[in-house]
Amino acid sequence: MRFFVTIILLFIFLPLLPAVASNVYLGLGSSTAFSGRSGMALDFSLDLPEEFFLSSMTVGGANPAYYYSVYNLALIRFHKWGKGWFGAVRGGAGLGVSYTEKGLLNPDAQSDDLLNTTFGIGPAFRVGVDTGSVFMSVSYTMGLGKSAFAGGFGDVGLTAVGVML
Repeated sequence: MRFFVTIILLFIFLPLLPAVASNVYLGLGSSTAFSGRSGMALDFSLDLPEEFFLSSMTVGGANPAYYYSVYNLALIRFHKWGKGWFGAVRGGAGLGVSYTEKGLLNPDAQSDDLLNTTFGIGPAFRVGVDTGSVFMSVSYTMGLGKSAFAGGFGDVGLTAVGVML
């Protein structure tokens, strides 16, 4: 349900974005946010002025026993590295934050076990290739703090392919 709300909000605010961003990226990809297992993720990113790049990602999953949701936001200073076979190659580093929520859906479980949330903040990296209409990127946020010592749930990696709007 949250995924569909994200998509609806995205299309509501999409017409306002050209005033803020020079490029808008919308893609799908594989994320390592599920403690190393991959899951389908939505990547939404913006080229901002002064070579800054705002990257956001959401991924979630559920089964009859539990659910898992991850949200990631990173502000990255992007630099043009050159031109590759497929287009412009850019990359950079910055700061990212992530929020993870895991919960049990079993009503018989102890109340302390029903919800587990972690918040991570740390360095973020992204490398991307874009052709002017299509992009491919690899991004990673290292969650430092409580999440780094609790099984690495704050680390969020994403490989995405999408369109530039």
